[in-house]
Order: sequence, then structure tokens, then C-alpha cells
Amino acid sequence: MTAKKTRSRKAVMLNGKCGPLPMWRSARLKDCFSYGKGLNITKADLVEDGTPVISYGQIHAKQNDGTHLKSELLRYVPDEVARENPGAKLKSGDIVFADTSEDLDGIGNCVVNDVGDGVYAGYHTLIARAKDPRNSKYLSYLFQTDCWREQLRKRACGIKVFSLTQRLLSNVKIVLPPRPEQERITAFLDEKCAAVDKAIEVKRKQLESLKAIWKNVLYRATTQGLSVQTRMVASGNAFFPWIPEGWKVQKLARCFDLIGSGTTPKTHLQDYYDGNIPWLQSGDLHGHYVSETAKSVNQQAIEDCNLTIYKAPFIAVAMYGASIANASIVKLDACTNQACCTLCHSRPNIDPDFVYYSLEALRESLLLQARGGTQPNVSREIIRRLKIAVPPILEQQEIIRYLDKQQVNLESLAVNLRKQIETLEQYRKSLIHEYVTGERRVV
Repeated sequence: MTAKKTRSRKAVMLNGKCGPLPMWRSARLKDCFSYGKGLNITKADLVEDGTPVISYGQIHAKQNDGTHLKSELLRYVPDEVARENPGAKLKSGDIVFADTSEDLDGIGNCVVNDVGDGVYAGYHTLIARAKDPRNSKYLSYLFQTDCWREQLRKRACGIKVFSLTQRLLSNVKIVLPPRPEQERITAFLDEKCAAVDKAIEVKRKQLESLKAIWKNVLYRATTQGLSVQTRMVASGNAFFPWIPEGWKVQKLARCFDLIGSGTTPKTHLQDYYDGNIPWLQSGDLHGHYVSETAKSVNQQAIEDCNLTIYKAPFIAVAMYGASIANASIVKLDACTNQACCTLCHSRPNIDPDFVYYSLEALRESLLLQARGGTQPNVSREIIRRLKIAVPPILEQQEIIRYLDKQQVNLESLAVNLRKQIETLEQYRKSLIHEYVTGERRVV
């Protein structure tokens, strides 16, 4: 099977600017599909084992390529929940759309059911049931293209969250080549995309390897030092049982003069968030340094809510939320929300950068001490009691220089890998676009 560049008219680009290739036909989605809804459930209804479902979160997942329902995308609900909602049961060839998206790029994210009966559409999904399931695989490729999704983006409603409805889907256009050409296109794209996906997976594994290398470098440097000749002694700590002779094990409370936290103004939000005083949130904590915040507050908020402005530099640790146990050195005077624990005024024998690297190395140990079920929390007291291995100040600074250099080198490799992944993803995207729109033909 080979491909060639077509010199005939392009296939319809779904924006009304050019007509279809000979024998290709244009149709509205409602002419080819009927619609249904997924289960009326929430995450709380999911179980470890039961009836498999595909929900909007997994449809939006990076590992979803839209053209194959991978087993890792499936979650499970109790069998009785599925039995009570037979309309949500998928048939082979059904295409399941996520009915909400946090951005315009995600509008139209979907996956084709190519694994047969037995799977149900989950929460926040729309089922598009093909009147002729033989078209579904080709259309699942078409639905990945920007030229098709642009129709949805122009019609989508929302500000923070965009909704996809049956009505919106009904009148968007699709293009269908003759069946033999559909089959040639899908077979060709299956083969080519599988090769690209394999290359991307190799690059992603290399990225994960870099993360593992950095983790190991961090742990060894902050708990065992840089010299292999140093005599090691027992530390009495389960997370780093041995430390170099001359090092101490200290609680964070002994390393800083002040360990505090912040609060959040609860009322008159519009009156408080129009100032120029940085207000640090746990979501701001990513990377070594923080030099700006997503939000600011005014002096009125400081006075009404008794907010403390912490003087830079200080270390902030996320106590709960998506960023739990993340740490950063904050390089600006700022007040904080209640999810941030602040470590301020390090003592003369403590370098804040060394503490930051130690917190990164011991992040998992901090997470193991988290309390709570649905929202784990590492309290300020847990952070105060966290123990780190502390070398003499000159050795701390030597370790910092070493880790700074290693971090730059590994990040350079990671940036290069991410660029390669992006290039491969763009190639995959352009490949699909060219063949499902007829710019290139499979012969």
C-alpha cells in the first residue's frame, strides 16, 4: 500500500471553502449517527471491579488517541448500576464524546468503541451511534483533525468550561470517501500511526528514566553527600538510615525561626483581589523558584483578613490539593493561602536551597505522613517535625552547586526529548489530516 500527493481538487475542508474529491460525499453528522447519553454517575460510584466504563476524564487523557479504546482508559462501576441503564451500553462502532472541556482544544475529544459489546459510556459523555458502523474507524481519524473540530469550536458555549451537546454535533459536517478508500486510509493510518506512537512511547520512557535518575541523584546527594570515601554512621531515621559522619539529623522546626501558613479571604472577593500584593497559592508551587503569583490582593484584604506578608526569600510547601508536598523557594514578599506552609528566616547553619533539595528528595516520605481520605493533608505540624540530614554549611553549598549543575544538564536532555515528542505528535496530526481530507491518497 503506497501513498501519493493528489493533484485533483482537495476534499472538503469542512469550512465551505472547497468541494469534495470525486466520489467523496459530504454529510451532516446527524445523517450518519443517532445519539445517547452516558451513565448518570460520579467518580464516587467507581469500584475496583465490575462493568467497564469510559468517562470524560479518560477521553481527555493524553494516552487516548481517539481511534482505539485502550484497556487502560477503562474504569468500573457496580454491575447493577450498568444493568439499570441499558441505554448507556456501547455497541461496536459507537463513538463516545466528552461532553465538557476546560479548553477549546479539547472540544471534540472522543474515542471509538472497537472492542465490542460490554463497555458502557460513563459520566459527562455523549454517545454517537453510527447508522453504518463500518464508517466509524475512518471517522474516528477525521474527528482528530483541527479542520473538523473548528466547526465545534466556533459553536461551543462556555467561559471556563465548554459544553458539547447533541444539538451542536448534529449539524457539523463530515466527509466520507467510498468504502474501499476508507478501508485503505484507515489501514494505512493504523500502520503509520502505530509506528509514530511507538516512537513517542520510547521517548516518554526516556523522559521517565531522566526523572528516576534525578530522583536518585537528589536522594544520594542530600542524604549521603558527594564523597564515596566518607565514613557512614547510623542516623536513626527510616528514610535515610545512614548519613556521613559529621552530619546531623534535624527537624525543620530547628532549621527556621518561623514556620507559618496563610489564609484565604472568604467574602467580598471582588474587593480584595485587585491589589498589587502577591498572594501565593499552592498551585503556584512548581519548580525551584517562584518569582510571580497568579493572584494579588490589596491592603484591605491584609487588614480585614489578618494576612501576613512573608519576607523573601522563604520556602513554601503545599499542604494539600493537586500540588501536595510540592516545595519552592519564593523570591518575592508575599502572603499565602491556607494550603501553603511557609519556612522563614533560616538559621545561620542552614542554606534554604539545601532544604529545598532535601524536601524534593524526601517528598514521598512527606506524602506517606499525610492525613485524611478524599483530600490528604500534610499539616504544618507534620512539616515542622519532618527530619532532614544536615551537613556543615560549606558542604551544603558544595552539594547545592553540584545539584544545580545536574539539574541543568538533565533538564536540557528533557527539553530535547519533549521537543522530539512534540515533533512526532505534530507529524502524526498532519499525517491524519492529509489522508482524511484527501490531500494525499492511498493507492
